[in-house]
Amino acid sequence: MGNKFNELEEKINRAEEKILHKDEKNLKNKYKFKYSFANVSYDLAGITLGSVLLGLFLDHYFETAPWFLISFVFLGTLSGLLLLWKRQQEKE
Repeated sequence: MGNKFNELEEKINRAEEKILHKDEKNLKNKYKFKYSFANVSYDLAGITLGSVLLGLFLDHYFETAPWFLISFVFLGTLSGLLLLWKRQQEKE
Protein backbone atom coordinates (compact mmCIF):
# COMPACT_ATOMS: atom_id res chain seq x y z
CA MET A 1 0.00 0.00 0.00
CA GLY A 2 2.83 2.39 0.87
CA ASN A 3 4.47 1.75 -2.52
CA LYS A 4 1.33 2.88 -4.38
CA PHE A 5 1.22 6.09 -2.35
CA ASN A 6 4.87 6.80 -3.16
CA GLU A 7 4.22 6.28 -6.88
CA LEU A 8 1.17 8.54 -6.72
CA GLU A 9 3.13 11.20 -4.86
CA GLU A 10 5.91 11.07 -7.48
CA LYS A 11 3.37 11.47 -10.29
CA ILE A 12 1.79 14.46 -8.54
CA ASN A 13 5.21 16.07 -8.00
CA ARG A 14 6.15 15.62 -11.68
CA ALA A 15 2.82 17.12 -12.76
CA GLU A 16 3.30 20.11 -10.44
CA GLU A 17 6.82 20.70 -11.80
CA LYS A 18 5.52 20.65 -15.38
CA ILE A 19 2.78 23.15 -14.54
CA LEU A 20 5.16 25.49 -12.70
CA HIS A 21 7.74 25.30 -15.50
CA LYS A 22 5.06 26.08 -18.10
CA ASP A 23 3.83 29.10 -16.09
CA GLU A 24 7.38 30.46 -15.74
CA LYS A 25 7.96 30.07 -19.47
CA ASN A 26 4.71 31.92 -20.32
CA LEU A 27 5.58 34.70 -17.88
CA LYS A 28 9.02 35.18 -19.48
CA ASN A 29 7.50 35.26 -22.97
CA LYS A 30 4.93 37.82 -21.82
CA TYR A 31 7.61 40.23 -20.63
CA LYS A 32 9.80 39.54 -23.66
CA PHE A 33 6.87 40.50 -25.91
CA LYS A 34 6.24 43.68 -23.91
CA TYR A 35 9.87 44.79 -24.05
CA SER A 36 10.11 44.09 -27.76
CA PHE A 37 7.80 47.08 -28.39
CA ALA A 38 10.17 49.31 -26.43
CA ASN A 39 13.13 48.02 -28.43
CA VAL A 40 11.37 48.70 -31.73
CA SER A 41 10.52 52.26 -30.71
CA TYR A 42 14.13 52.90 -29.66
CA ASP A 43 15.37 51.46 -32.95
CA LEU A 44 13.02 53.63 -35.01
CA ALA A 45 13.87 56.76 -33.06
CA GLY A 46 17.62 56.02 -33.15
CA ILE A 47 17.71 55.33 -36.87
CA THR A 48 15.72 58.46 -37.67
CA LEU A 49 17.77 60.66 -35.34
CA GLY A 50 21.03 59.22 -36.66
CA SER A 51 19.99 59.84 -40.25
CA VAL A 52 19.00 63.45 -39.44
CA LEU A 53 22.34 64.12 -37.78
CA LEU A 54 24.27 62.50 -40.62
CA GLY A 55 22.28 64.48 -43.19
CA LEU A 56 22.89 67.75 -41.35
CA PHE A 57 26.61 67.01 -41.05
CA LEU A 58 26.97 66.16 -44.75
CA ASP A 59 24.95 69.22 -45.79
CA HIS A 60 27.20 71.43 -43.69
CA TYR A 61 30.39 69.77 -44.94
CA PHE A 62 29.49 69.81 -48.64
CA GLU A 63 27.30 72.98 -48.46
CA THR A 64 24.39 71.27 -50.19
CA ALA A 65 21.56 72.07 -47.75
CA PRO A 66 18.94 70.52 -47.53
CA TRP A 67 19.54 67.66 -49.99
CA PHE A 68 21.45 65.25 -47.79
CA LEU A 69 19.08 65.92 -44.91
CA ILE A 70 16.02 65.11 -47.02
CA SER A 71 17.56 61.99 -48.54
CA PHE A 72 18.88 60.61 -45.25
CA VAL A 73 15.60 61.24 -43.41
CA PHE A 74 13.79 59.34 -46.17
CA LEU A 75 16.33 56.50 -46.18
CA GLY A 76 16.47 56.33 -42.37
CA THR A 77 12.71 56.18 -42.03
CA LEU A 78 12.51 53.54 -44.74
CA SER A 79 15.20 51.42 -43.09
CA GLY A 80 13.44 51.75 -39.72
CA LEU A 81 10.18 50.54 -41.22
CA LEU A 82 11.98 47.64 -42.91
CA LEU A 83 13.52 46.70 -39.56
CA LEU A 84 10.07 46.81 -37.97
CA TRP A 85 8.69 44.55 -40.71
CA LYS A 86 11.62 42.14 -40.35
CA ARG A 87 11.12 41.81 -36.59
CA GLN A 88 7.39 41.28 -37.09
CA GLN A 89 8.14 38.43 -39.50
CA GLU A 90 10.47 36.85 -36.92
CA LYS A 91 7.67 36.84 -34.31
CA GLU A 92 5.34 34.84 -36.53
